[in-house]
Amino acid sequence: MRRIVVLVLLVVAVGGVLLWMRSGSDEELIRAQLTRLAAAVSVPEGGANPLVRGAKMRGEFAAIFDEDVRANVPEFPSELPNKRSELADTATQLSSLYPSLSVELVDIVVKLDDAKQSAHVGATAKLQAQGRGGHASKDSRAIDFLFNKHDGTWRIASVTVWAKGE
Repeated sequence: MRRIVVLVLLVVAVGGVLLWMRSGSDEELIRAQLTRLAAAVSVPEGGANPLVRGAKMRGEFAAIFDEDVRANVPEFPSELPNKRSELADTATQLSSLYPSLSVELVDIVVKLDDAKQSAHVGATAKLQAQGRGGHASKDSRAIDFLFNKHDGTWRIASVTVWAKGE
């Protein structure tokens, strides 16, 4: 009986260590969320129909963004929605303008607060788009995020895309 108890405790300890190692550091978890965001807003050539795309975008945004999120993009003079589901719908509509769109976030700098409950993140968003008329375009912009940690999960509370050259 003693051997079984020791074996169970050993298995639980090893399992705990493995889960801790798999979870990654806060910075790794934040970077993973950014990778997930870039994949969510990218449109592969011949991508899914708008209804499927919208459902997927809503699901991804639910995992990436806080319920109340602030988004600022200079090309949109009017205020973007501050509910993640509405923001997902807007992103779906905008992405439908492109037969293909590739988004990559690079030069990521993560600055965690002392309590490791929020983080300011700077990055560069690199976009490559194929327009409806076959016109290809590229763009690169500075982008800032504010992440908050809720129940061990990092989510974006605000995102600011800067105008070209800022």
